[in-house]
Amino acid sequence: MQELEDGYKQNACDAAEVEKAKKLIEQAKQQMGRLPDRPPTLSEQSARTINTLI
Repeated sequence: MQELEDGYKQNACDAAEVEKAKKLIEQAKQQMGRLPDRPPTLSEQSARTINTLI
């Protein structure tokens, strides 16, 4: 999100893109709130580790 806001400040994207990203993040948070709380599977844990390293 910070990258989008920085891009907006540098005229690399428009306000509509920033708003679209905010809405997508909010939708994801709502969907995550509906999921049951459980420990991550091995593949989920591996994906999280890879994403963290990237």
